[in-house]
Amino acid sequence: KHLRTGLNINRRRGSGRREYPLCPGPTYITYSQYKDIKKLPIMNLSSAYSGLIAKEFVDRKKIFGSLAKSTLGDIVASEDKRGRKFNVTYGLEKKYDSLLRGKEGSGWKEKSRLRVDVPAQNGVDIQTTLNVEMQDICEKALRNQLVLRDAMAGWAILMETSTGDIKAIVNLTKVGEGQYIETNEQTQYSKTPNLALCNLMEPGSIFKTVALAAALEEGRINPDDSVPHHKGVHRFYGRKSISDSHKPKEGTTHYSITEVLKYSSNVGMGEIVNNGFRKDAKTFTEKLKALGMNRNFGLIESEATPYFATPARKSWSLSDLVSLSYGYASMMTAVNMVAFYNTIANGGDLMKPRLVKGVVKDGELIEEFAPEVLEEGVLAHTTTEALTKMLIEVVNAEDGT
Repeated sequence: KHLRTGLNINRRRGSGRREYPLCPGPTYITYSQYKDIKKLPIMNLSSAYSGLIAKEFVDRKKIFGSLAKSTLGDIVASEDKRGRKFNVTYGLEKKYDSLLRGKEGSGWKEKSRLRVDVPAQNGVDIQTTLNVEMQDICEKALRNQLVLRDAMAGWAILMETSTGDIKAIVNLTKVGEGQYIETNEQTQYSKTPNLALCNLMEPGSIFKTVALAAALEEGRINPDDSVPHHKGVHRFYGRKSISDSHKPKEGTTHYSITEVLKYSSNVGMGEIVNNGFRKDAKTFTEKLKALGMNRNFGLIESEATPYFATPARKSWSLSDLVSLSYGYASMMTAVNMVAFYNTIANGGDLMKPRLVKGVVKDGELIEEFAPEVLEEGVLAHTTTEALTKMLIEVVNAEDGT
């Protein structure tokens, strides 16, 4: 009945209508359904007789819904201003498109048969490091905090210490009152949906551990040393005074190095880095590079590359050195920061973050991407042990920040 309706439309218009849908409404059929339809009378004739036109629609099925959507990626149908249709890919789907897509075959058609010279090849599967249960737990925990703070967006990364494997990566963006989703689309709150890998921002106080690690490694400070806290307010190089949110105790003049980190002291970190590197700032910035603070790990195509001020820039001043000490004059990604903290956790080796661990074809592992150490022993064990004790104080001490 549906096909007869289409036939009547053609007759009424005289010249005929080029396209009429086989199924009522915007319905997609699977390839196996298409093969069955091709067996039906009339439909099994060549297109010159039946007029059957098939348009391919590529889709990536997500059995876990939106979990890690902005990282796993997708194939999205789109069209240009002229109405020409094309597919847009992003995330791991884009980076590994050549493997996932497979290869087209080739052949030629005779009157009575189709001759295939090169058969088409199915694409392979990629095996990620993500753990679905851990991903789910991290997403729920992050969503709860975003709702509590009415934040615009938030992200979380869970990394396995010994391998650098990313077990969970969550990117949530606000789309309404109390509503947060994992998306690949720009929103009014976020132009970069994959915030954990593609968003650059000043890291602030979590960078103090990086600056302190550089000072300890270069022997510019010892864990048992102390620095003046200037009552929580100080001016470096004539610039506007920097201040601490945590006010020092009355009657004290100095912070121990542990207290600088425990109280997240901007002034204390400024003293440490300025005293240690003002005559040799390049050594400081080169150590930051060694710690991976300007690395692009190439996890997905659109991953952002971090950067920070260096003496090589024309605009460099010693004020930049002080700013770097407490997380400014720099733009970092979340994945760079977690990779650095993972270096402390594993005893000093900078591991390359890993999202894909293998390529599978027909259930068989055909290629494996082993864990990779980017810089072995980039931090000494004495440094990681000292930093670990300090960081425990930040979290566990009653007056820790």
